[in-house]
Amino acid sequence: MSPGFTEFLLALQDDDTMLRRYRLQDLPALVVSARAEGFAFTGEQARSAVLTLELAVALEHERNGVNSAERLWRDRWGTTYLEYLVDSVAGRFTEPELHRLLAGVS
Repeated sequence: MSPGFTEFLLALQDDDTMLRRYRLQDLPALVVSARAEGFAFTGEQARSAVLTLELAVALEHERNGVNSAERLWRDRWGTTYLEYLVDSVAGRFTEPELHRLLAGVS
């Protein structure tokens, strides 16, 4: 079985060169490029995974009494969306947590 979107995010976290290669691609181009590198996920799976991660981060902030919208905006400022997703969203979770959160999605 080919690695899915979770493994793709983990690979981007571990490889700055790979992240730079993908950082300006739109979702359809990203899916095609990732497939060429052996990752198997659809645009819909990627969107669902991203939504799941962003909701998990926002809920955690709310539980902790943090203004999540303000914090997430600061984290997003000056980066591409993919960099923000890899560093500030997915980067908040350990590898096992990412696999657990995204088990039914990607």
